[in-house]
This record gives sequence, structure tokens and C-alpha cells, in this order.
Amino acid sequence: MSQSLTIRDVEESDLPALKAMIDETWEWVDLVESQEALDATISLYLNQVLYYSSFGKVALLDGKIAGAIFGSVEGDAPVCRMLQDDSMDHALTLLKATENERRDVYECISKINSTYADLLRGKEDTYDGSLVFLAVSEEARGIGLGKQLWHELSAYFGTKSVKSIYVYTDTDCNYAFYESAGFTCRDEQDLSCAFRVGDWNVRIFLYEYRFH
Repeated sequence: MSQSLTIRDVEESDLPALKAMIDETWEWVDLVESQEALDATISLYLNQVLYYSSFGKVALLDGKIAGAIFGSVEGDAPVCRMLQDDSMDHALTLLKATENERRDVYECISKINSTYADLLRGKEDTYDGSLVFLAVSEEARGIGLGKQLWHELSAYFGTKSVKSIYVYTDTDCNYAFYESAGFTCRDEQDLSCAFRVGDWNVRIFLYEYRFH
């Protein structure tokens, strides 16, 4: 049975579905002690994505959000920033979490950001754009939706005369997608975060794409 596909600009009403996709990708549900703390962590992460993005699209299959892509171009206004919800509410939720849980989350986020900075260090001037976020829901994988979303973002980069971009990804994601789309891995680094109930171990990659 054929499905109806629509790709449109991201809207504020899409945020719950985007958070659900992040939750599905991270698989942190068994690492963070309370659902409230996990929801707050995901919301803070999504706000960070929105903060930096000058482009945002979602894909709908039969009216249901099945994927999303965000990107940024150096010097372009981060228009997605206006979609952010109140980060203070999420920070307060984490403050109410147990001390161990709060420490685990903040230490892991700090390690992720530090790893990203290490991977990009010395290469900052190489890129004039970035793929900030790409996700496809589990039930929509394998039908080429990621490639269609990437086509939308690459067309935007084309209108801005972008020459090269970067993206962070890791072994919890379908990082092979980037190689199939013509990206090249520039660097990689292992990351380990210790939670009270288990460890989260991933390898983080920095991929780049050059437009010809």
C-alpha cells in the first residue's frame, strides 16, 4: 500500500513527536532513573538543536511525523530558535531529580559536548554549514526517507553557496547512512558515560560533505 509523503517546515506542534524520535534513538530509558528526568534531558537537547538551526523540515507519512532534519549556515539567522520551549522548566525538573541522577545527566551531556569540541577543533574554518540533526522514526526506516530529507537540506545549502558542512553522529545512530550519501569520516572518538544503573558507550564520528 502506497503512503502519502509530505515534507514541510517544522512547527511548534511538532516538538512532542521530535522528542519521541530522540527518545527512540537514544535508548536511555534504562539508564536514567525517572521518566521526568529523561524527558527534561531530551527537551534540553532539542532546544539546543533549535537554537543553532537556520533550517528545519519534518517528513510526514500519512499525516504522522516520521522524520526530521535541521541544518545551519554560517551567517544565516537561526530561525528555528523561535520554536524553543522553556529550558528553565526542564532545568528545574532536573534540579528536582536525585543527586545521582542529576550528576549522571549533566556529566554525560558535558562529555558529549566536550567530545564534539575535540573532534571539530582545528577544523572550524573548513566548514560554512552543518547538518545539526537528522532522525527517522523506527517504523519509517528503509524506505529512503533519510535521503529525501537530506535532499531538502542540501538544496538549501545550494541556495546559500555552501561549500562544505559537517555532522556529528555515533554508533547508536545509522552512521553508515552518511557514507552512502557521500560523506567522509574526518575523525572519531570513543565516549563512555557512567550512570547509576549502567554504562553508555558509543563511538562518536565527525563526518563532512563537500559540494562540487
